Amino acid sequence: TRPTVRWTTIVRAALLCGTALAPWPAMAADYDILGTTETVDGNGGGTHASPWTVGDDLDIHYSGTLRVINGGQLTSTRAYLSHGGTVTVTGHGSTWTTSERTYVGFDGNATSIMDIRDGATATTHGVTLGYVAGSKGTLTVTGHGTSWTSTGTRNAYVGYYGEGHLTVSDGASFKSPGLVVGYLYDPVQPGSGSGTVTLTDGGTISIDSGTGTLELGRSGGTTGTLNIGAAAGDTPAAPGNLNAATVTLGSGTGLVVFNHDSEDYTFSPDIGGTGDVDVYSGVTTYTGTMGSSVTTTLRGGTFILNGSMQSATLNGGGLYINGTLGSLTFQSGTLGGNTIPFGFTVPSGSVLAPG
Repeated sequence: TRPTVRWTTIVRAALLCGTALAPWPAMAADYDILGTTETVDGNGGGTHASPWTVGDDLDIHYSGTLRVINGGQLTSTRAYLSHGGTVTVTGHGSTWTTSERTYVGFDGNATSIMDIRDGATATTHGVTLGYVAGSKGTLTVTGHGTSWTSTGTRNAYVGYYGEGHLTVSDGASFKSPGLVVGYLYDPVQPGSGSGTVTLTDGGTISIDSGTGTLELGRSGGTTGTLNIGAAAGDTPAAPGNLNAATVTLGSGTGLVVFNHDSEDYTFSPDIGGTGDVDVYSGVTTYTGTMGSSVTTTLRGGTFILNGSMQSATLNGGGLYINGTLGSLTFQSGTLGGNTIPFGFTVPSGSVLAPG
């Protein structure tokens, strides 16, 4: 759902229009960081003493910057990063807490950035990256001991009308009851709903303690991509882990990319809906079930099927079938395993390696 219009916005609009406002009950104050750099330092000496509690909403916008460092602690009701606002929470003991949702890329065409790193922790009641059309929000959670936890029952959104990017890396963790990548609340309204999630270098995303669903391209016209290791076309990187029951490819464009450098990586969630799985690099063992409208294309690397899938195209790399495969288009590469299907021609230069 969309946030309610904030009182500060109403006041500003009224002043611009010359409108008199009726008496209003006392309210907790918002705090704005507008084009300046402010610090919450657990060692003292920062702009704000730690712990710092904002009475209501915290706004970081128009290239404003907030740093929470050295065990600093910050609490607010909501947080809005817009128009190029930046937040960095870094170091063991440093904390970021919002009792309601945090928005990264709430408005404006500039990219708003939030980094949680080096053992810091964030706890929110939901997060949205790229909230309105034209906005861009990037969230990076990185470093051993670093964590982001969304409490309650609200989804995290990566690309909600706007463009969102979530990276979890270097042993960090991201936990949420649900995760939607590529979403339009109302398809009639303008917006791209473009989202990318990258899991790399031992980073972990856990959805509803492993029982939940990662949705890619939920709404028509949106795009949602999950990168394991690195994006297609980039240098392969160490993979991260997805702790979820299901990946659902929605009515938009949903894509799962395996582009990693591990020699022993296992991916277990079922993959359903309509969309694609592309394999570029690394050795991936798949133990789940892919739906009938999911197409897997091998362009490199090795894919070991110990689960089941309905459709695959082998166009480079190696496919080893120890589970169940419905149909195969064999263009090039190596085909092996214990349950190789019959009735196809081995292309010139390709290898058949049963057993």
